[in-house]
Amino acid sequence: MARPRVPEIEYRKIRIRVYRAGVRFSAQFAKAGGGRHRVEKPTERAAFEAAKAIIDDLRDPHRRAQEIDRQTAEQILAEHKVPLTVAVQDYARRMLSITNPLSVTSCATNFLAKQSRDTGSKNYKDLDYRLRRFEDAYGSKLMHELSATEINTYLDNVPGSKRTRRNHRDSLVTFFRYAQAYGSLSKHEKTAAELSIRPKAEPPKRGILTPAEGAAMLVAAREMKSPALPGLVLLAFSGSRHEEICPMAEADDRLHWKHVLWASKRLYTPKEVSKLSEDRYGPLLPNAIEWLKPLKKATGPIYGGKRFDLEIAKIAHRAGVDYSHNGFRHSFITYRLLTTGSPSDVADAAGNSIATIEKHYRKRGVEKTFGRAWFKVSPDTTSIKPRPVRRSGSKAIDSAKA
Repeated sequence: MARPRVPEIEYRKIRIRVYRAGVRFSAQFAKAGGGRHRVEKPTERAAFEAAKAIIDDLRDPHRRAQEIDRQTAEQILAEHKVPLTVAVQDYARRMLSITNPLSVTSCATNFLAKQSRDTGSKNYKDLDYRLRRFEDAYGSKLMHELSATEINTYLDNVPGSKRTRRNHRDSLVTFFRYAQAYGSLSKHEKTAAELSIRPKAEPPKRGILTPAEGAAMLVAAREMKSPALPGLVLLAFSGSRHEEICPMAEADDRLHWKHVLWASKRLYTPKEVSKLSEDRYGPLLPNAIEWLKPLKKATGPIYGGKRFDLEIAKIAHRAGVDYSHNGFRHSFITYRLLTTGSPSDVADAAGNSIATIEKHYRKRGVEKTFGRAWFKVSPDTTSIKPRPVRRSGSKAIDSAKA
């Protein structure tokens, strides 16, 4: 008796045979390395089609993944009742506005080059540090491929306080808006940085010193023969910034003795030194002149060292003062506002906006007598001796921190 004919077809030069297996059908074909592929289906036709699909996947491994992606996309669109054509049109509209696709590294290089021309050195250094860190994480990725989720994950791993992470995010928002303006991101939607979560942080506390504490630190600096004394005087009575006395990078410009204008009794801060890249004049008040008079013929930088902050820490320890960062400058602005009553004059001297002066430095509860006493602190203040560090502030400090 003749054996029944086994159905077979040839597909892509591979012979497929289908055998009856009870109530099902088994399609089989030879493996390249020996043995056989087998797939069972309820009908002969279904078995053939399943075998052909396996052959297609073996010949083109990306085909199956693409088919799954297509089916998943169609399912998502169906769930949200969005027609495929509408989704394609929206995608094309957004992607066609990306005329200059760049990687994070390339875009950051262009952005920082522009910022080096348009912003102050302090702001530039902050941007450079934050973007280089972001570049280490995502440098090879295209800007338009980044998602808000990835940026949230990145920010969660930035060390430091919530304020530090918020500052990182704000820098990224500025960077992503630049990328959008220059064609590396779609112009028809918010950037991934803008869609990321902005960490909440308390506003910075601008602690101020009492006149007694300021005098104690200046006297301690004089007794220690500290090279930081002239810089402290300019912080306290002219409103200079730490970075203008001692910038982060040694090569950057800093305040020199030639900027102390003895004749006109002013301190000139050139745009090359200023944080905001703008020239400004601060006052050179009588008590400041008394402190600086022994150095009237000095030349070179006001402070030539590398770590102004460490020198200040030594002085504060010697004076027994619990000093907060920029305490002298904050004290100058607060007390100058009290004694002059002119936010615009104080803003000009300090290199701040009037809004910033009003928001952060108009301290309620600080007596005007403190302001007058602050600007009378002179080298003759020798009766004030160092004392133990006091953690609970005076009324002036407590009010400033309130």
